[in-house]
Amino acid sequence: MKVRILLAALPIAILLAIGVVADGSDADYKFETDDGFGFEINDDETVSLLSYDPDMEHELANLIVPETITHDGKEYKVSKIYCVFSQEWLETISIPKTVEHLETPMFQAPNIKEITIDPENPYYSAIDSVIYGENGFELIEYPKGLKAESFTVPDEVVAINRGAFSESQLKEINLPPRLFSIESLAFINCVQLSVINENEGKNHIPDTVNVIDDWAFYKCTSLDNLVLPEELRIIGKSAFRSTGLETIEIPEKLTTLGDGAFSDCKQLREITCEYNNTFKVYKGVLFKNDAKTTLMCYPAGREGSEYRINNSTAEIAPEAFSGCVNLKSVILPNTMIMLSKEAFKNCESLEKINLRPVMVISESVFEGCTNLKSVEFGPELISIGQLAFANTGLEEVKITSSIQVVDNDAFGYCSNLMMVEIEEGCAAEINQWAFTQSHNLIIVSIYGNEIKMLPGSLDVSTDANDPVYLYVIKSKDYSLPKDVVQYPDCTILEVQDRGERPYPYENFIGIFICALIIFGIFKLFRGI
Repeated sequence: MKVRILLAALPIAILLAIGVVADGSDADYKFETDDGFGFEINDDETVSLLSYDPDMEHELANLIVPETITHDGKEYKVSKIYCVFSQEWLETISIPKTVEHLETPMFQAPNIKEITIDPENPYYSAIDSVIYGENGFELIEYPKGLKAESFTVPDEVVAINRGAFSESQLKEINLPPRLFSIESLAFINCVQLSVINENEGKNHIPDTVNVIDDWAFYKCTSLDNLVLPEELRIIGKSAFRSTGLETIEIPEKLTTLGDGAFSDCKQLREITCEYNNTFKVYKGVLFKNDAKTTLMCYPAGREGSEYRINNSTAEIAPEAFSGCVNLKSVILPNTMIMLSKEAFKNCESLEKINLRPVMVISESVFEGCTNLKSVEFGPELISIGQLAFANTGLEEVKITSSIQVVDNDAFGYCSNLMMVEIEEGCAAEINQWAFTQSHNLIIVSIYGNEIKMLPGSLDVSTDANDPVYLYVIKSKDYSLPKDVVQYPDCTILEVQDRGERPYPYENFIGIFICALIIFGIFKLFRGI
């Protein structure tokens, strides 16, 4: 019997032993040094530098990344760097010859003066503190701390690396004639950049460029004009979002335009597209093809307060109207059954829109439309996405019986929202934080008994110092879940069954009607 017990326990013991070994082994893979470096041991017996966070005693203005590091009596070669150097006290950084991978952008220290790389490093080089890849074909990173106002990229460079010039102080850049690609985030937040290969007062990207990737020029707010290259085939997501561009011409060979490529360009008045076969401009608005089935971009600075979308248009691309400054009214065609995410985000002037044909309102569609005070949902609407109406001017909302989902934060941060009515027969799932931070919400009126209120769905406030008193008027047959408020000191509920006693507005209405009757009788007798 003892033998059987031992045999039965043996597999469990082995598994426990393996677990202990694994736990100890995992712990040994990462370690820190006294001077603030955090390393991880790689499978090839080298180490990666993951972090740099020294205490005050070890803060060095002139930092040297070591070639090797010793841990538990064993020496390891430093082969990869993944950390970001952002400390204010850093002035110079030296990279050893052993490093074969840099996860950029990493040189974000604001006071950096010099970056050096060991001349024997076969993978990277530094020229005047600017980092290049093997053979100099790729510009890897222009450190944030460099103070120059202009820079000329060497002729050998054919690719600008991801995040290479992010947040630089450059006002002018000259790109080389053989440049092929500008990768994601390459010039993100270069708010002073206003000149690119200027010729006769116009900025130009070299005609050899085929790809301008995601977020490449995001928030280059000083860039007010740009001629796109003839060979350009791909513009990535949000590539020119929030720039200062006033006009743009779509080049002939462009076949791919990412979502929100020109969104939130509040100065953009005009888009032209004369020869391209993939995209067409119709009455100043960019569409995907001749049939105008997909609206790609409505210029955010376009004049005119009303826009009627063509009946042939079945789809609005994500972020297509985002940031429009003049648009007050939009009329949707009957073919428009879905609104893509962020389609009208931050259209601060938008006051009314016809939503009757819409079945799906996606994420953040109207977020930030602060002048949108009322909406009417159509009979086919089934879904309201996350943050769909967040931070709008809505004063009251009616959740109709067709709606199946109201997602997180859908009506959050609506400072004017006072009343929510949930129609009889509505079986919608109201998700957590649906009305969060809508601090003036007074009444939620539930007419049916099929509604699904998820935990936290009626949490309006999360601040006990600023509690919200919320009246919930419900059907007698409906039991309100106890966890609809998870912060009871912040959102204080008063729950009443419909017909039990009138809530405040009914009192006021009743008093007003009685007063009118008495006044009428008084006038009648005076007339007699």
